[in-house]
Amino acid sequence: MFELVTSEASYYKSLNLLVSHFMENERMRKILHPSEAHILFSNVLDVLAVSERFLLELEHRMEENIVISDVCDIVYRYAADHFSVYITYVSNQTYQERTYKQLL
Repeated sequence: MFELVTSEASYYKSLNLLVSHFMENERMRKILHPSEAHILFSNVLDVLAVSERFLLELEHRMEENIVISDVCDIVYRYAADHFSVYITYVSNQTYQERTYKQLL
């Protein structure tokens, strides 16, 4: 369970880096056509928001008791209620890769 929390924290940090260094980069905005930016970054802000809420709930559970007894309820709720955000993001991966290769 500790591995789940640390993995989600790392994923959230990576998403923040993607947004702050690339998606919100002024130079990048000037170079990319809006449709290219839309394809490359897809719904990453939605994924970031879900990841943040998920991580906060996991961390809250950990603060309740450092010996985490259970997080299955949190994982289940996010899988059932928010998994579509990840499906959308992953579904766009082919288009993202194609656009990235074209830009290179």
